[in-house]
Amino acid sequence: MIEGIRAWEVAQGGGSQGAGEAAAGGGSPAALPLLRELAAALEVQKADEVDRILEELKGKPFDAKTVESLEKISDDVLMAEFGKALETVRTML
Repeated sequence: MIEGIRAWEVAQGGGSQGAGEAAAGGGSPAALPLLRELAAALEVQKADEVDRILEELKGKPFDAKTVESLEKISDDVLMAEFGKALETVRTML
């Protein structure tokens, strides 16, 4: 079943199989729409929207690498470094 989801994600332009899925929550396809939404909010620097999405992501069970990436994004946003935060999100996608 997971392989079918991965194939669908690749077909939908969700990134390459392997690298993105490990970063996006240990293979959690449910996180991909939120990460895309986060990237869009970072591009226009909507801090309130970024905070809302980060809080939603923090409530989900992720592997240690993803949690670390989310913490880095949060720190970057706190320092108003939206570009750095956006780069981190893009590596997760």
